[in-house]
Amino acid sequence: MTRAAHIQLAASAALVLAVTCHQYPSWPDLPRIHFISGHAATSQDVRRGDAAFAFERGGQYVGHPVHLEIPQYAWYYDRDFTHMRPDTWRQVVLIQAERSPSGELWYGFRYDPKHIGGIMALEQEIIVLGTVNPGRIPPPGKAPTIAPPSYPASDSRVNVILGAEREAGGA
Repeated sequence: MTRAAHIQLAASAALVLAVTCHQYPSWPDLPRIHFISGHAATSQDVRRGDAAFAFERGGQYVGHPVHLEIPQYAWYYDRDFTHMRPDTWRQVVLIQAERSPSGELWYGFRYDPKHIGGIMALEQEIIVLGTVNPGRIPPPGKAPTIAPPSYPASDSRVNVILGAEREAGGA
């Protein structure tokens, strides 16, 4: 291959990479506050916006924190049960990781790291990416195989205290 052909090939590859990367939004910085790690979330953590959920039974918090550095970047498979839009992978920030008393791994996440609170998702709906900003990477291609969740109500004595993602300073 001639030098000119190598240069043309390299320029074409760079253009494809630039166009591909430009299609995907960059990731925001991870939050420095309003997340939970190292202990089971409580209702106070949920009210404060530091946790997306808490598992409670008989007045005791019974979630088991997972040894995972939090916060982290992740992909979340957002299924639309209304069928109003296509299912899609979305960029999220993990703010919590706990096992329910029945052993299922649940994550708390938010779409906007400047918000507080969060949404809960099963481990099959999440791809953990780590604490280093992943840049403009494309989302995973295919949908995950997700069994119908038993949600933590598989042990009917466990109460799930749910939060919601909201703007910081909001009610």
